[in-house]
Amino acid sequence: MNIISLNEFHGNSDVELLRNAIKYLKENPGTQLTIPPRKYVLYDEDAHKLQQNIMNGELGNNTETIVFNKDFKYKIGLDFSGVSYATIEAYGVTLMVDGFMEPISLQNCDNIIVKGLTIDHVRKPYSKGKIVDFGTDHTDISFEGQTCITERMPSERISIIGRESKYIEKIFSSKEKIQISKNIIRFYGFSAKGHMGDEAYVWHTYHFRPAILIYESKDIKLIDVTINSQPGMGIVGHRSHNILLKGLKVVPSIGEKMSTNTDATHFTSCTGLLRFDGCHFEGQGDDSTNVHVYYHTIIKCKKNVCITAVQTPTHGAKLDYPNVGDILELSNRKDLIPVENYEVISVKPDFENWCCEIELDRNLPVDFEAYYLADTTTLPALEFVNCFVRNHLARGVLVKTRNVLIDNCMFEYNTGTAIHVAAEASWHEGVTTKNLVIRNNRIIGSGNQGYGEIFDTGGICINILSVNPISSVHKNILIENNIIDCENSKHAIFAGNVDGLKIVNNSLRSAREGNEIETTYCQNVVIENNITG
Repeated sequence: MNIISLNEFHGNSDVELLRNAIKYLKENPGTQLTIPPRKYVLYDEDAHKLQQNIMNGELGNNTETIVFNKDFKYKIGLDFSGVSYATIEAYGVTLMVDGFMEPISLQNCDNIIVKGLTIDHVRKPYSKGKIVDFGTDHTDISFEGQTCITERMPSERISIIGRESKYIEKIFSSKEKIQISKNIIRFYGFSAKGHMGDEAYVWHTYHFRPAILIYESKDIKLIDVTINSQPGMGIVGHRSHNILLKGLKVVPSIGEKMSTNTDATHFTSCTGLLRFDGCHFEGQGDDSTNVHVYYHTIIKCKKNVCITAVQTPTHGAKLDYPNVGDILELSNRKDLIPVENYEVISVKPDFENWCCEIELDRNLPVDFEAYYLADTTTLPALEFVNCFVRNHLARGVLVKTRNVLIDNCMFEYNTGTAIHVAAEASWHEGVTTKNLVIRNNRIIGSGNQGYGEIFDTGGICINILSVNPISSVHKNILIENNIIDCENSKHAIFAGNVDGLKIVNNSLRSAREGNEIETTYCQNVVIENNITG
């Protein structure tokens, strides 16, 4: 392998220096780039201006409706598009992002290894303050030392961190606010009684661009990579093959309690193996990971040729479509029961109109409006092992794929359900799972706050979200040798809609003795040797 140092390149700024090195990688496959340890500033004038405009309220209180769609023009910090067989050694390197952008983009890449890199922001994509007063209908938060603090800044979500517990204790939003001094904003709609002196974190965006995008790439390895903050998700993978995340950390920087604004990671329509090994997730504004394909709505159909569309924004803001030879599963929209499989003969993606023309190997039903199509070829095997998940919003692991192992992980004081297995028609995210093993995990206090808690279950919840959720559509699930202690949740385990369920050798405690395990619409169930109470 050709080994080269960043010191061998030149540039008038850190961005130019790094981009010149990436240009070399594109032209010289099989190269290892070593980046000397220090902080590098990723500055882009438009990205910096976007952050300022958002903070000034020029994009409204819900910025996601503007910045999170296929037509929004965004900036990329380091664009690795087209790079193949490259290793980036970056231990001790921190990319300080100045503005709202996509810091790293891995598109159409092949055999890329990134080691040791940290991503953070010059001005965080959230604002950290302290509760200094309250009334019956308002909360006063002081943002001492923070820049860009005005009553115009978006406040789409505010989380309160207990000064003693150090955990997320309350979530609220406030569209109405006034500035009562240079550093203090009064937020209406919530009284912080009992929270004086607690920290408060104000989100200014929900979804935007991820810190790292992996799109139409294969054999990607992120090793010991850290993401401290991002105005969106940490990592988004879409239409990619074989991804390893080893020692990944999506965690707050020192002195902070918040990391990414939304999901730590999110993977859609991928293939091969998706493996998390020894990863750490903390402080993010949504799930640690969500792995799924999309339910495509059939817009038009004539025999075996149909027009489909995903009737929700895709998480990478990229068109989702199948490949020739893929197998599409036809499911009833009301109950998500799979009824038939079809092979894709030809595909015509329409990037402008955000839909796709698909030719199948045989005719679809005449009442095609009653069904979804989902690409089950693009369901990666998932391994989530030896990971630590704590103190973040919503769910830990959200499973909508098949052939899954969740093993030897720790989930601690997340606001919602630790492990959620689901197919969710309302989000157009599927599909039903099969061949799932959840074992040797410890879950403590998850579901305590309630945000993202499913069916009052702190530990493990299995269900479907549809109009008529009564079918046993999940197949072959084993839950064994887990320790679940969720004393404020009604259930430790809730299992619905499963054919072939084993819950064995677990130690369980929940808020209601005798309700630690609840099952519904299940068949072929074995529950034995569990210790409860």
